[in-house]
Amino acid sequence: AQSHSRTNVTEECQCAPQGRRGGGDRGGRSWREQKVSPIEGRPHTMAEIDEEKIHKELDNLLNEPHCVVFSALVEVLHAKDVEATVREYVFAMYRDLRDLPFLRRLVRREITGCRENIQLFRETNARTLLLSTYCHRLCHRYLRTVLEPILREIYEQKYTETDTAAVIRVTRMLLRRLAHKLNDLPDVFLLFNHSLLENVLQKFPNDKYTALGGFFLLRIVCPVITAPDKYGILPQAIKVEVPFRRFLSTLSKLLLMA
Repeated sequence: AQSHSRTNVTEECQCAPQGRRGGGDRGGRSWREQKVSPIEGRPHTMAEIDEEKIHKELDNLLNEPHCVVFSALVEVLHAKDVEATVREYVFAMYRDLRDLPFLRRLVRREITGCRENIQLFRETNARTLLLSTYCHRLCHRYLRTVLEPILREIYEQKYTETDTAAVIRVTRMLLRRLAHKLNDLPDVFLLFNHSLLENVLQKFPNDKYTALGGFFLLRIVCPVITAPDKYGILPQAIKVEVPFRRFLSTLSKLLLMA
């Protein structure tokens, strides 16, 4: 009887339609959303229902308003593991984060906890890491469109940090491209910035543009400029060696001063 049962299960597995990653159907629904087993296409067992409940409870803990659980997790990790952990968390929660409430809570808490406007988003903590990592993923296409041609030129022309004329010219060109391509930013990112602006106006009513520009450049654009290989902006064939990286670092510093 046990052998016959295993045979039936095997046949059901072989006959079950193949869906998207994670056992989803053609409509993109996960196996949890379909209320069926990811393996056999049958209704959930009690064990699987309990597992689904555990996943929901874990999601609620990670998404709780004050980010206490996630902050505690980040604080106990080794420094070299923090960024990877945040990146994996954003990857896992990306679909849910697009609904924005969680991000809005992070922004509100970060701004209300800031005493001076010049410190906005400058502290590296769980909230700023989550926000910047999420925005990097959300704006990756925009960043690549804007930055790749300029970074290629720097690499091919072998500009150096001591070439002041080249540094100034590239900085101006980069600022023009960033502004010219603003309409290519995702709608979700624009909504996120609107929420950021509302919170800044309540705490620092005279610094709305400084806060928006500071977050955009400090947390999104400049990290990608200084490490384009890390963010997948340049092809792997282009090696970011010391002279190239020094020029990019100088360019980043000049952008923040612009």
